[in-house]
This record gives sequence, C-alpha cells and structure tokens, in this order.
Amino acid sequence: MMKRLTAVAAVFIFLTAVVPAFAEQLFNPQTAIENALNNGYYKSQNPDGDILNYVSIPILNYYLRGENYYGCLVYGQPHGDIKGDQYRYMGYTKFKPTPDVKEDYTNIAFPPDVTHTGYFEDQKWIIRPWWNGDVQAEYNVDFNNGLDGTDKYAKNINYGVMLYYNEKYNANNYQLKGVTAETRSFWENIDQYIHILAPPTEYAWGIGRMWRVNSSGGINYITVPISPGALLKFPDLSVKLQEDRFTDKKAGEKITSTVSYTLDADYSEEEVAWLRLHHVVSGQEYPIALVSVDSADTPNEKGHVVFKPGKTKTYQYTFTVQDRNTTILARINPADPYVQDKKWDNNRDEAPVTIVSACTDISVTGIKSLNSTVVGGRPEKFTATIKRANDGPSGNVAVKVTVTGSNGLKKEKTYSMAKGQTVQYSWVDTISNTITYTVQALPVGVEDCALGNNAMQRGWTPRTALKPPSTTNEIWISINGAK
Repeated sequence: MMKRLTAVAAVFIFLTAVVPAFAEQLFNPQTAIENALNNGYYKSQNPDGDILNYVSIPILNYYLRGENYYGCLVYGQPHGDIKGDQYRYMGYTKFKPTPDVKEDYTNIAFPPDVTHTGYFEDQKWIIRPWWNGDVQAEYNVDFNNGLDGTDKYAKNINYGVMLYYNEKYNANNYQLKGVTAETRSFWENIDQYIHILAPPTEYAWGIGRMWRVNSSGGINYITVPISPGALLKFPDLSVKLQEDRFTDKKAGEKITSTVSYTLDADYSEEEVAWLRLHHVVSGQEYPIALVSVDSADTPNEKGHVVFKPGKTKTYQYTFTVQDRNTTILARINPADPYVQDKKWDNNRDEAPVTIVSACTDISVTGIKSLNSTVVGGRPEKFTATIKRANDGPSGNVAVKVTVTGSNGLKKEKTYSMAKGQTVQYSWVDTISNTITYTVQALPVGVEDCALGNNAMQRGWTPRTALKPPSTTNEIWISINGAK
C-alpha cells in the first residue's frame, strides 16, 4: 500500500539522525544498502573512498509503501553553498566524469537558482546533455555509460518524475500536462534528457539531472527523482457484478444483487481500495449503497476499505428500475492517488438494465381460403396470417387468436411469438350461405402498440353445389359452371 505523508521534516536525515516523530519511518538503511551492494552497480565506497550512505530527503518522504518511505544512496557528506537549511549537494556519486573530478550529487530540495514556471513538458530541455558542449563547458558532466541514454530505468524515470512534478510542492513549481498526443514523444524519450547521477534500486530513489535553455538564453539544471522499484509494485484490483445484465424489467421494480471486489493474490501487502457503485441514468451517476456481507468489510465514509492479498469482499445492493434503459456501474481503484493499478481493464464492470417495452405490435395481415372457389356444403379450409413486429419485450409474447363467423363459429388458439415472428392459424368450416369471418389477435399481458391492425374481416359467398341427376335418363355435363 503506497501512500504519502502529510507532514514534511525540515532537515535531511542521515543514518545518525533522529527518526521523525510520526508513525511512518525511513526504510531500514542496512537492508537498503545491502540490496544496493547486490545490484551490480553500487560499492561500499566510491573511487575516492567516500562511504555509501542511505539518506532521507524530506521532499521525497511523501511517498510510502506500507509505513516506510525510501531514501537515496549517496557517497560522502553534504557540501556546497546553502540556501535556507539545504545544501546544494547531498554528497557525491560513484561516477567520475574525469579521473581528477568527483561528480556532485545534487539536492532535489535545493531552491532553484532561477525561477521556473509553466508546464514541465514545455521547457527547452537539452537532449543528451552529456554530449552537449554548452552543458559540459559549465558543468562537470560526462556520459555515464550503461546508465545514460538507455531505457533501462525508463519506467522508474517516468513514474518518479510524474509523481514528483504532479505535486504543488515540487521545488521548481512546474505543472504537468501528462501523456497526451502532444507530449507522448517527450515522455517516451525522457531518458534521453536525463543524466543519471545515481540509479534507483529496490529500496532507494535514483537521482538525475536535466538541463534547459532558459528565457534569457542561459543554461540551468534541475534535479529529478527516479522511482525506487518498491514503488513500482502495483496492485491488481478488480470488480465483478454478479449479474452481467438485467433484462425486461418493469419501471419501479426493486432489484437486489451482489458485487464482488478483489485484490489479486500475487500482491505482497495490504492495499486500501476505493469502492464505488452507481446507477447511471441518462448520463448521471447516482450512488448505490454497498451492504457488506461481513460487517468487517464495511467501507468508511469515503468508500475506502483495506484488502489483504487474495481477498474478495462481496456486497449486496438494491436499486430501483427507472422508466428508461440504464446501467449499473461498479468501480474499484487504489485509494491512494499515487498508486497505479496493474491492470486498468478489470477495474470496472457494467450491467445494462433494459426495461420491458410498454407494448408490442400484433397484426392480422391476411385471411384466405385454401381453394380458390368456395363451394357450399363442402368442408373448406381457411387460414389467417398473424405477425408480431420486431419490438417490445425481448422474449416471447403470448398472442391469443380468436376466429368468429357470422354463422356462429368461434375458434381460439394462443401462440408464443418471438420478435418478428409470423404464424398462420387455420380452421375448417362447411358453409351454405354467404359468411363473414372476423379474425382478432391480441397480446396477453402486454399492451398492443397499434390496435387498429389487430383484426380483419373477410366474407365469402359459396357457389351452389351441383345437384345429381333426378332420373337415370338425365345426363348433363358442367364445364366451367355452364351446363
């Protein structure tokens, strides 16, 4: 769990100094130095015999992992001119620009020599300053092979610089635009602008320098922090709604379901997470109360709750269906704004809420007889066509079909019809006189959108049936109705 302090000590804290009077404390110096000595770059002494120290810089003590903040690895002691209570140099680096020159370790908290304002990305930074003649003429800087101009610490550089210069208390008063289409190239190549004085380790900040051309044409530098590896270990928080959708719901209906929030088991420590659940109606987010299954998991007034690695916390929630389609939106993020989540794509989950349509359109589109000629006294088959429009509830709708005849006939049948489905209902009747059939089709339990097309009438006048000869001597032939 990474967080930041709300108080800043006024002086540097060396190994012999007193621990600050707040609960958070400097990471164990011995462990930090042992780790550094095993990383392949640092030695217990630099070429000039200066001892390696683990130094706390108050301006970087804001950033915590658990209860610890991290120091810097510096050779020797502070020196140079003093402004306020800050030395210009915290000590020396391991690198020697020339055999007879020790490289100074600049102090990130030292007040700037000239005024800095505006956006960090808009400054006229000098690319590859270790090879720039103007920089070399004024400063003891040279190419530090293996560190300068490589992407080995690109992630540490990006995170450290963004973390620090996004704060109003940064010594240079810069603001950040962040990664945008305009600034992407700069951030992707920022390692080409930073001369690394000391590389970061797991438990120590690295430090670098950047040079810019100022408004008067002169050159001045800033010191930039390079994040320790421990601050780059990000949690993987995720959220999952029990129901991935709510369909065919009625306005005013109250629905209860559950949502689960999880911290991945691969993370090595506790993390404070910010839980949110909203009902999104016409673009507006309305909070939904989370009712914890376990009272120990109840979020505080800010929606924050502590997760142990691998822990899943499940909450019950209730919402009211609106008179339009809406969305249930669940989110989880690290509570500390300085902590990035490992995978952002699982930090939110959505479930659409679709209401049942108020109506569907059922229509009778035709009535016909099987035979082109209806003959009186002969059983005839008739068929009505019923259609459901592609609207209304997503599931099937019961449709009751009723056929009545002017001769007293009445027949009924109920169909289960899907959106866009057409059915044909047939019946058989024997008629002797002119008849009219009325076919009506109505949805059951759902309103019809257009009642004017729910019924149809059609009449038939039967042709008189042929009579057999009255005597055996009478013979006649009927061709097309003539005899």
